[in-house]
Amino acid sequence: MFPLLCKFELTEIVISSQFAVFVKSGFIFETSSDTMSECEEMDRKVKLQGVTRLNRNLQSNEVLTLHYLGLPYLVLCRRPVLRLKVPLSTYNFQDGETDGIALQLIFTCPVNYPLQLPRVDLAEKRNVSTELDLKLRTEIAKALEQHLGLYMIVPVVTRVQMLLNDELRND
Repeated sequence: MFPLLCKFELTEIVISSQFAVFVKSGFIFETSSDTMSECEEMDRKVKLQGVTRLNRNLQSNEVLTLHYLGLPYLVLCRRPVLRLKVPLSTYNFQDGETDGIALQLIFTCPVNYPLQLPRVDLAEKRNVSTELDLKLRTEIAKALEQHLGLYMIVPVVTRVQMLLNDELRND
């Protein structure tokens, strides 16, 4: 029996009840059905690696989008998971003052982001009431739900910034 080769372009596949015969450029590779599962498993691993690479590229593109939009951010780590810190404040916020609102959003993206939701933490909140905190968490959850499978960080950041500005106008 010839050795099992999993990475090649097939021009024809002939499958019998016990054997699969692969024809490629005049060469014939024969394998039994039990080794087919090994080949399928390798194929799944290759596809999983491709999906992981795609997700990492999407995460990098989202960080670049933050950069191109001129939004401040700090990458805390990229691997094994992407973690970002994004500071937000109203235009009149000055540290130590009671005017204005400021906070930091910390995004922890799972390996399968954007196919899975990131965890978003509100940190270093300044002049944020419990009512506003609840509104922020509700809006973040809505934005994440609406953008599942797409970029989520930029929409969450812009929605939170708009909510902070609206809160300032309402006061």
